[in-house]
Amino acid sequence: MKIKLFEEFHRRWYTGDCFEVCGRFMSIGVSDYRPDIKMKPEPGFLLVHGVAINTQDGKPFMHAWVEMDENFVLDLANGITNVIPKKQYYEVGKIDPATTIKYKSQEVLKKINTTGEWGPWPEFYKLNPNVDR
Repeated sequence: MKIKLFEEFHRRWYTGDCFEVCGRFMSIGVSDYRPDIKMKPEPGFLLVHGVAINTQDGKPFMHAWVEMDENFVLDLANGITNVIPKKQYYEVGKIDPATTIKYKSQEVLKKINTTGEWGPWPEFYKLNPNVDR
């Protein structure tokens, strides 16, 4: 079931809100943006910006998610809230860990304040220069 939900997410990525919802979750909260999300970030949660591969067309795309720990990912994009085993998430999304940048909560707030953007931020583009903006 979780694989199906994740594949559905990939079908709808073109209009995604992953950077905003994950940035809000990790910094200022999401209650005004997504009142359905009752969780709050815990110490050790990391915001991740990376590159996934769309399961429908095979094209890479920029994506954001939250790593809850070494074993689980929280995907909040497009109105869906999924907790997925990290290994499965990376396999289905064909995510190469070398394309990812991880941020602690305090780093997220600083990046949002200095750039005025939810992400991705300049270091992501330096790491992934061939990803379409």
